[in-house]
Amino acid sequence: MSLKEKNRLKTKIKILMLEKGVSQAGIARKLGISRSAVNHVINGRVESDRIKKAIAKGLRMSYKKVWDN
Repeated sequence: MSLKEKNRLKTKIKILMLEKGVSQAGIARKLGISRSAVNHVINGRVESDRIKKAIAKGLRMSYKKVWDN
C-alpha cells in the first residue's frame, strides 16, 4: 500500500470514528490493549487483523467496507 493510500484510509477511518462516536481508547479497553496499539493499526504502522476487526465492529461496519480502499 502506498503512502497516499495509507493516508486516505487513515483519514477515512478517523472520520468514521468521529461520526459514530467510537474512540481508539474505547476499542483498546475492550481488547485489553493500549490506545497506541489501536493507533498504530489505524496509521498503517502495524498489521493486526484482531484490532482491525474490533475497529470494524465498533463502527458497526463490515471488515471489508472499513479496510478496503
